[in-house]
Amino acid sequence: FDTISKKRLSDQELKKLLKDGSNFLTPNLTSDLLDEALSLFVRLSEDNVRAIAKSFVERTLSVYSTSISGAPGKFIAEAFVPRSQLLGQIRAFLRQNQKTIFPVIAESGQGKSCELCGIASHLINEKEVVFFFSGIQLEGNSLIKNLYSEMAWSLHDVVDEVKLCARLKQIFSDTGLIIIIDAVDEWTNENKVSELVRLAEKFSGSKVKFIVSSKPSVWKRELLSRKGEPTGIHLHCYNGSQGENLENYSIPNHTDKEFHLLFSRYRKFFEYSGSIEPSF
Repeated sequence: FDTISKKRLSDQELKKLLKDGSNFLTPNLTSDLLDEALSLFVRLSEDNVRAIAKSFVERTLSVYSTSISGAPGKFIAEAFVPRSQLLGQIRAFLRQNQKTIFPVIAESGQGKSCELCGIASHLINEKEVVFFFSGIQLEGNSLIKNLYSEMAWSLHDVVDEVKLCARLKQIFSDTGLIIIIDAVDEWTNENKVSELVRLAEKFSGSKVKFIVSSKPSVWKRELLSRKGEPTGIHLHCYNGSQGENLENYSIPNHTDKEFHLLFSRYRKFFEYSGSIEPSF
């Protein structure tokens, strides 16, 4: 409809207006109005926000689910069994407001990626708002701007990290927001540690939380300290005051019950009915 004449526009008239490059359908919102609109969108329609996050996580996890050859990848949802001890620690982490970062530290091949994929799926099923990034996916980019971009919200009026953080803090003050970064050691941004520390400080006391994974050697050498000086990231980590005791962050073993369930699910997924003999 034409808002002045109240006349209904025909398809032909609409096509002509659009072809002429008219911006008659584009609202010109100020930064304050945009903030208010985004906050209302989250608070009044949490299901929409969860749908955005769920779609993004599913898209990311699909990369982990299939290898280049087409064979099953790192994460097989049908066979995944969560480690109850780790899941319990993460739930406790999400309930508190003092610490912002939950590290998961393990060597390559010990299941970091698989565990984080499963945890992301589990949290989404519990109606949490989750965004999942891999270090390789982030490349040399800023995490916070990547996140905002994935939410499909305009960044043309936002150039500064402080304002971005303030927006996210306000927008997710009720629902909470969980940001998972798998293989933070593969994130090639030279400023990744300082960015994580700044974000941890800015989101301290809020419902915005980070879960990150890394190899032990890189965690010690690049994230805990740089050139022999502590980075300060340990001050924001949940499981330990110094961050140097990697046992506080390591992936716990499956319980016997979890292992037997895992074994039966792998049998079913791969349609394997034979026995598995110990090797000597």
